[in-house]
Amino acid sequence: MKISGEFKHLARFVIVGGVNTALTYALYAGLVWYGIHYLLALTIEYAVGILAGFIANRQWTFANRDRMGPALFRYIATYCIVYVLNAVLLTFFVELADMNKLLAQLFALGIATLASYIAQRWWVFRNAERSRYSERSGDQ
Repeated sequence: MKISGEFKHLARFVIVGGVNTALTYALYAGLVWYGIHYLLALTIEYAVGILAGFIANRQWTFANRDRMGPALFRYIATYCIVYVLNAVLLTFFVELADMNKLLAQLFALGIATLASYIAQRWWVFRNAERSRYSERSGDQ
C-alpha cells in the first residue's frame, strides 16, 4: 500500500509539474526569443512557476493541510537551491558545452525537476502523511 501511495504522489507531481513546466518553459522561450538574457529569463520563469507550483502541489499533489507559512518557507528555500542548480547546469550547457539555450534548459530542467521532487516530498510537505493519518484516526 505504501508503494501505491508514493506512486500517487509521483503521478500527481508529474501532472502538476508537467503543466507548470510547459507554461513556464513557454514563458522562458518567449523571453529568450524576445531578446532577454537567458539567465534573466530563467529567473522570471522560476518566480512565476514557484507561485503556481506551490499552490498546486500543496493542495493536490501532497494534500498538505499544515500551516501554510512553514511549508511556503521550505518551498521557497527549496526552489532557491533548485534555481541555483538549474542556473549552474544551464550555464554549463550553454557556455561550456555550446548547446542551444532552449535545448540546454530542457536538459537542466530534467535534473532540477528530480531534485525538486525529492525535496518537496521529503522536506517541504513532509507532514502531509502525518496529517492524513491524524484525520483518519480521528474519524474512528
